[in-house]
Amino acid sequence: MKKFIALALIFASGILAAAVNLEVPCIKGSETYKRIVLPAVKFNKGDRVLLNFEMFMKRTVARGWAPIVALQVNGKTVRAKDSKGNPRMAGANAAGFKVKDKAKETLRSWWYQNSRLYVFYGPQAGKVDSRIVADENTGKYSLDVTDLMVSGKPVSFRAVNYLYREAAGGDVTLTLQNIEFKVVPAKK
Repeated sequence: MKKFIALALIFASGILAAAVNLEVPCIKGSETYKRIVLPAVKFNKGDRVLLNFEMFMKRTVARGWAPIVALQVNGKTVRAKDSKGNPRMAGANAAGFKVKDKAKETLRSWWYQNSRLYVFYGPQAGKVDSRIVADENTGKYSLDVTDLMVSGKPVSFRAVNYLYREAAGGDVTLTLQNIEFKVVPAKK
């Protein structure tokens, strides 16, 4: 299913700001995705471009997590590491998410097979399974996508939901909210 959505966004204070949201239903036979084209992001050499968003699999009960999301920026798959081998995940929870099992906490990577992101099931971003050690950043993602961007060119963004409807026991919608590209100026 291909959907192209043109969005008018405002570039202010280094943020391509908007309340851009996407909802991608479960697979009902073939790959399910949504694609949007966003206005150009301008940045200088040495600047970083961060893709920030909140994400969850919409369910009435916060239970579980799975590596069922793939992203593309400008036709290129977003992978765990950028083209220079640096970790792509940025921000407060860049190292991973914590799962508690009995009295032990384990740090889990956000990535599965280098190109699929883990996402939590719940009624909204930040509402997660009681086994997840949650804080104010739970459900918020920040990815350095500088190597996938071309300054001054429109940005194509694609989100894929790899969850099969039958495996989920019904429709479970992948929800991405508050999608933004933020330019972080180079340090002087």
